[in-house]
Amino acid sequence: MTFPNYIKEAVYFCHLSSSHLLPRRRCPPPFFPNPPPPSLHRLLLLLINTFSYIFFSRLLTYVSSLTAFFFFSPPPSSSSLHRTAESRIHLRSQYVQFSSVVLSSGSAASRIEKLQEGLRLLDNQLRHEVLSRHQDLINQLSSLKASESSLSSLRSSLSSLNSSLRQARSELFDPHCVIAVQTLQLTNLHSTSVLVQSTIRILRLVRKLQNLVNSQPDPEKWDLPKAVKLHFEIFTLYNKSHLSGTDAIDSELKWVIEIGSKIRAEGMKILEKGLE
Repeated sequence: MTFPNYIKEAVYFCHLSSSHLLPRRRCPPPFFPNPPPPSLHRLLLLLINTFSYIFFSRLLTYVSSLTAFFFFSPPPSSSSLHRTAESRIHLRSQYVQFSSVVLSSGSAASRIEKLQEGLRLLDNQLRHEVLSRHQDLINQLSSLKASESSLSSLRSSLSSLNSSLRQARSELFDPHCVIAVQTLQLTNLHSTSVLVQSTIRILRLVRKLQNLVNSQPDPEKWDLPKAVKLHFEIFTLYNKSHLSGTDAIDSELKWVIEIGSKIRAEGMKILEKGLE
């Protein structure tokens, strides 16, 4: 089989491109004379460009491999001549099969036309769906607008509620602090009043004990049961009220302790007389 010179040059150029002797260039995307379609058709345009690139790349690969085999392969030896002939026959059959497939599948322009027809059908179907469900779309749009208005009113209500809460917090903070301080003062006053009442009661008991002791200079003539009762009440109230450290109570308590020792001594005397 003989090829014209211009075919050999073209095939040689393709072989150099495939063997990296020349810089490999990508096949340019197909040119569309019509203006670019809307964003809805971008996916199909991407499919068209991908198909065109794969088609031309495979065609270039087949032509390069055939050219390298027919024109640039080393001369076969006598031992491999038969295998080389069979390989060439096999490659020729593959080339014929690929060419028949390409010719039967149609050109890229026809496929592009079919894809554009599919785009038109898709556009018509979308228009039909929109027109058939126009009322539902309007209802959904109105419901969306109503929900947006409700959300905006809810936001305004929440902002007003937050401002009201901040205002109430600012208005209640100062009175709360005043109430807390006054409550603490009232607690302290109550504790102080309890201490004062206990102090007054102890002092009254001490005065009663002093009057009882001073009424009779002789300890043997004291009313010992009453003196013992007063002495016991004084110390019980003193320990219960925690009045240690009070000057008025501590000064009187020394005298109460002395009188208590005398009362104890008189009681022991009476007990000894009773035992005799």
